[in-house]
Amino acid sequence: VVGNSKNAAGGLEMTIWRYNDDGSLDTTFGSGATAGLGYVLFNAGGTGAAGAANATKIDNGIRMLLDSVGRYVIVGNSVSAAGAAAYTPVLWRYNSNGSIDTTFGDGATAGLGYVLFQNAGPGVAGAANGVKQDVTWGFAIDSSGRYVTGGSSKNAAGGIEVSILRYNADGSLDTTFGAGATAGLGYVLFNAGGTGTAGAANASKSDVIYNLNIDSNGRYVCSGRSKNAAGGFEVALWRYNADGSIDNTFGNGATAGQGYVLYNAGGTSVAGRANATKAEFPYSLRIDSLGRYVIGGMSRNVGGGYEAMVMRYGTDGSLDTTFGGGTGYSLLNHDVAGIAGAANATKTDYVISMQVDRLNRVVASGTSKNAAGGSELLVMRWKSDGTLDF
Repeated sequence: VVGNSKNAAGGLEMTIWRYNDDGSLDTTFGSGATAGLGYVLFNAGGTGAAGAANATKIDNGIRMLLDSVGRYVIVGNSVSAAGAAAYTPVLWRYNSNGSIDTTFGDGATAGLGYVLFQNAGPGVAGAANGVKQDVTWGFAIDSSGRYVTGGSSKNAAGGIEVSILRYNADGSLDTTFGAGATAGLGYVLFNAGGTGTAGAANASKSDVIYNLNIDSNGRYVCSGRSKNAAGGFEVALWRYNADGSIDNTFGNGATAGQGYVLYNAGGTSVAGRANATKAEFPYSLRIDSLGRYVIGGMSRNVGGGYEAMVMRYGTDGSLDTTFGGGTGYSLLNHDVAGIAGAANATKTDYVISMQVDRLNRVVASGTSKNAAGGSELLVMRWKSDGTLDF
């Protein structure tokens, strides 16, 4: 399990815990001061990965995968010494016993077990070091053992752009990856310096990848959200080829051949909210056994509450009308009180993590706001046709 833990000085430290099958901490895991304790901390009591002081550091471990030799590869973000607004993407790698892998690193971090993208320099999309916001959410390891990360990056005008970076197994940026202006640089940006995917102007756009999966053809399938010209946030799916070029065989309707799709662009949200105030957050993405793209997250309804949603797209980018009674989506407790009891206008029910089982049922976890304002664990399962599995 990966995340972070607040230290006595107030800083947040990247943390990995390992548990046995029975739920007990695995005391064979740990290193240095935490040997035998079942967890490890990155540079406990010291500076953050990107250089922030101990009391102000924020090292977030967002996602963790095991590589082919059993090492733990973690993607996340770290606040730099330039200030609390400056986020840098980080990749850490640990051995299976909890020790940092000193064979991993590049440049200034060679042998240190982690890599940073251009620490103390401008962000991926060009924002200055002190205000850059390079945030990583999606992570996958490809068939060649390279590390592919997806997220967002602030540009010089202030807009937020989709970014995908690819690293070699030693921690160096993969210079065979990139397209157009970023060919050979190891990363790609969506429409750099132009309008956002859903139409917001460059300075105000907000395009964010939350999840990145690799399909059976080695293409990068990314789900996230995009701000439109009216100010609403729309569900977005992007697909890239393995070389970093946008996949122009993907798209549907107005976006046919453009490498992306939007849900009901310029219209109401999945849950019915008007375009200018809609807010949709597709936090999870999985590819099922038939190659279809399954998205889980939340959508704001007319009353103002957020509803747990699941959507399914075909490989061409069209909504799968065999799911959700012909709509391509399913909502939990639509326009009524939330699962845990919060009123419709204030409820917050959402999917944060999701798997598709061998029967193509969608098994999801998240939270639901109760009547008192607390958040309760929520576990859901949908049948392969989009109906709830009672």
